[in-house]
Amino acid sequence: MLQINQNTFLISAIAEEWSERLYLFLTGKRETCQETYKDKMLFKIMQNRLLSVEEKRIAKVYITRYCDNVEFFAKANEAEMEDIQQICGSLKSNSPNVYNELKEIFIQLYKDFVAITNKPKNLAIPISYYFIDRLGLRTCPYCNRAYTFNIYNAEGKRVRPEYDHFYDKATYPFLALSFYNLVPSCPICNHIKGIKKLHVNPFFHDFKGVFRVFETEEQAKLKKHEKPEPLTAIQLFHHAGKGNICLDTISTNEREDMRTLGLDEFYKKHEDYVEEIVEKAQAYSGPMLVALSSTFQGAGYSPQQVFEFVWGKDIALAQNNNRPLSKLTHDILEQVGIVEPSLSDCGNADHTI
Repeated sequence: MLQINQNTFLISAIAEEWSERLYLFLTGKRETCQETYKDKMLFKIMQNRLLSVEEKRIAKVYITRYCDNVEFFAKANEAEMEDIQQICGSLKSNSPNVYNELKEIFIQLYKDFVAITNKPKNLAIPISYYFIDRLGLRTCPYCNRAYTFNIYNAEGKRVRPEYDHFYDKATYPFLALSFYNLVPSCPICNHIKGIKKLHVNPFFHDFKGVFRVFETEEQAKLKKHEKPEPLTAIQLFHHAGKGNICLDTISTNEREDMRTLGLDEFYKKHEDYVEEIVEKAQAYSGPMLVALSSTFQGAGYSPQQVFEFVWGKDIALAQNNNRPLSKLTHDILEQVGIVEPSLSDCGNADHTI
């Protein structure tokens, strides 16, 4: 799991634009009539025969407050999203009929706003594609296993990552269009998560857990260890990278999120990839690395460029989400001593998933 673009200034600017475009969508007159989307929402309330007069009044108040305070709802930060959850919970408890009606209205608002037909005149692509492009996201922030590219062309090809509602929109309808509640993710992660709750929002936090190859249970018993321990670089080379891929120094919340998304199982399927990293690290160590570096630097390439030739670009930063499995690759390269360990806050961490 990786943080979505650590440039907070850029993210804030994108959230601001999302808020502005949502406000225009709600309050601007539509081409086919003089009615605004806000008018459409209010009209639906008035036409609902199952609501009492008082319930209609309450529903209209909530819609009006939302539209008058779009910026708050659209740009809600982590703490503000918790406040909005409480608003949703209070409404559900006190006026369940109003809550159910507004839930349908705001889910439909979300669908209409991100629909492929919502392509403002000043944009070449629909809103939903546009904002994913603006984020510059290349891999799923949840799993870092799948690319998340946009395709939208004149031939009719339409592909984009899915928006996962970090907080379920059916439970918290007023968060249905909150920018920081919409995590562009791969279909697998989005479908596995469903409406389940996660703890670590990649818009606000980086994942602190570190991938390591651990001893197997059998190896730990032979060495009389209380529990499996991470293998040293020498042990990794000796065992050709074979062992259990686990996360070390992982917090309780991170562990629960990994299990919710099934990532603890998915990453164990990449044993062959880790073995390849270890074998490659062994091959390009010592005299071979010196010879390789001398050859390329003699041709005018810097040590960093030589590193990138061998391991690929973007691996030096564990936070980078430009390549699938970049964090796993970076962390295993730390374990074998190819890259320097990065400092991380492990104050509330446990060991291994």
